[in-house]
Amino acid sequence: MWMVVVVLPLLWLSICCVTASARPAKVRSAGVSSAAIQRLQLLASYAGAASCDVRGWRCGPHCEEHTTGTHFIDHAFDRETNTYAYMAVHPRHRRLIVAFRGSVNLASWIQNINALQVQVPWIPDDEARVHRGFSHCYERIQEQLMDKLAEATRRYPGYTLTFIGHSLGGAARGQRRL
Repeated sequence: MWMVVVVLPLLWLSICCVTASARPAKVRSAGVSSAAIQRLQLLASYAGAASCDVRGWRCGPHCEEHTTGTHFIDHAFDRETNTYAYMAVHPRHRRLIVAFRGSVNLASWIQNINALQVQVPWIPDDEARVHRGFSHCYERIQEQLMDKLAEATRRYPGYTLTFIGHSLGGAARGQRRL
C-alpha cells in the first residue's frame, strides 16, 4: 500500500516534469528522407507552440527555426474544458495552421479520463464511435473555431490547411469536420 501512496505519485510527478520540459529534438535519419524529417519537425513545432503564447510568434524553440515566418491569426478557447486552439499563417509556404493544445491542467485531464465511447454526431454510421471527453472538448470550441477558420480561408484562398495537435490536442484535432 505504501508504494501506491508514495511511489506512484513520485513516478507521476517525474513523468510530468520530463514532459513539461520536452523540446523539439534533432532527428537522425534512418531511411527517412530529409524532406520528410523537415516536415515532421515543422509539424511538431506547430503542435508544441500550442502550449505557448503564440500571439507575437515569439514563444521559444517552437517559434524558431522551422516555423520562422509564421504569423498568429486568432484562437479559440473554452474555459470549462480548457480547450485551446490557435490559427496561424505561413505566407511563404502558403499554409494555414490550426493547432490544438494538449492536456495542461486538471480540467483537460478530466476530459482525458472521460473515455466512454459516444456516437460521432456528423457521421451517419451507427458504428462510428469517439472518446466522449475528446469529443466534448472539440464541440466546446467548434463554432468559434469554424467561424474564424472560414474567415481565414477567405482571407488566404488556395492555402494548404494543416490541423495538428499533441495529446488531448491531437485527439481534438481528430474530431474536426469542415
